[in-house]
Amino acid sequence: MTDKTSGQISSDNPRKWWILLATGLCLGLSFLDQTAVVIIFPTIQKSLMASTLQMEWVINTYMLAMSILFVLGGRLGDLYGEKKIFLIGMSVFLIASMGCGIAPNINFLILGRILQGVGSALLIPAQSVIILSSFPITERGRALGINLSIASVFLVLGGFIGGSITEFSSWRMVFWLNVPLCLVSAGVVMWAVFPDRLKNISRSMDWSGLFWQFLSIGTLVTAIMELGYWSSWTCFILLIISAVSFYILYKVEIKKSRPLISFPIFKNKAFMTGCLIITLIQMVLVAGIFATLFYQDVLGATPVMAGIMTLPGALPVLFMGPVGGFLLDRFGARVPLLLGITCLLFSAVWTSSLIYLRDYWLLIPGLVASGLGIPMIMNSIFTSALNSIELHNRGLASGTLGMLRQLGSSVGLAAASAIINITNHWSIKTQIIQTHLAINPSTVQSIFSTPAILQKFSSVDQNKVISIAKNALTLSISLSNLWTVLIVFLIWIIAFIRTRNSPGFLRKDKK
Repeated sequence: MTDKTSGQISSDNPRKWWILLATGLCLGLSFLDQTAVVIIFPTIQKSLMASTLQMEWVINTYMLAMSILFVLGGRLGDLYGEKKIFLIGMSVFLIASMGCGIAPNINFLILGRILQGVGSALLIPAQSVIILSSFPITERGRALGINLSIASVFLVLGGFIGGSITEFSSWRMVFWLNVPLCLVSAGVVMWAVFPDRLKNISRSMDWSGLFWQFLSIGTLVTAIMELGYWSSWTCFILLIISAVSFYILYKVEIKKSRPLISFPIFKNKAFMTGCLIITLIQMVLVAGIFATLFYQDVLGATPVMAGIMTLPGALPVLFMGPVGGFLLDRFGARVPLLLGITCLLFSAVWTSSLIYLRDYWLLIPGLVASGLGIPMIMNSIFTSALNSIELHNRGLASGTLGMLRQLGSSVGLAAASAIINITNHWSIKTQIIQTHLAINPSTVQSIFSTPAILQKFSSVDQNKVISIAKNALTLSISLSNLWTVLIVFLIWIIAFIRTRNSPGFLRKDKK
């Protein structure tokens, strides 16, 4: 069958279902790493005596490395072959996971997380292109949906697995769990994927583009993350550096024949729409990281219980991946995309309205709605965006989408962290004044990571300090959720307007 986008013959690899299993495991590694690490966040913090900001960097350095290097990963796949780059990325991820598992201190763990991000930035763009190259165009929506469903098993079980391992063994074993999964995925890809057919293009690398991209993204995320810790002027200067660096990046890249970031690719309406939505969606989804802190620090859940409490939002992803793929193949990307965003909007409004009641059971409808919507959104965006790009540029396009996805996560986490940290500090100070306690706000902020501090106070004052800390964290997370409501509403408007007459989002016979 001819791929109308590229004018070339679509592949139909007889081992395509084995490939789908391997790529699903690959994507599942990313899901497992994110969900499990979030659950064990408080345990790692206590074990390595880390501050809240340091733990936020443990999560965000992984996303930051991915956002900076995702386009490079896609470009390397175009130049040297997706199979080779996939295997290199898997090797880096495996070694980094072992490093995290033996980390003696928080700085070593952060370094390991950076290397995990480097590995993911190489292998995830490659796995998307491998799927598209192994299936005919009429099966790609279903294939990507099944791929997401396989990976979503790890999303569903990640919290429970992470919590169980931590409670009954050690948080370090969460990282060691990656090792056998990496070996299985790499082995299947080595056997099942056809040898790379390298494109007849220049193999020069855009190192200057990579530098300016690193500087623009790195300073942006650092400025937002450190807001409330560093001086306002320092953060403002970093934002100026970020803006100037991005401008230079744009000017440098548009003059190159083979740039790291192909800005003309954004002239494609379907691809540009996908980029806008995926960036904003990730800014919303990453804020859910703090829900596990709420479960453990405010509701008093154990790591295992916190993992179980994430299941209502994760279980629907298992069957909504194929459903989203079916809707996409049957009606085009617009229908499942708008349905998914509507579900996510309901989830954001419901959760932000009721979280202050501290009743987990009231939050379940919002969690379920989120699990229903996310697969439809992701499947629609990635399929329509990549199908609108010529075959020889899909590695670059996949890397660009991945970069923006991780950039959205990194910026979203930084913004949510800033909102929570600033609100938390303000709320604690206000409550200390109202209760006339002679205590430093920073002491109250640290009671969740260092419970031994409470021994300094009488039993009456201990209860007051715990109440202040829980009230402040609840208020902070509630305001962070309110921020996500505004973002999701903006996403719905963008999707409704920009997909209305876009061929990339309509059913094939209506284009």
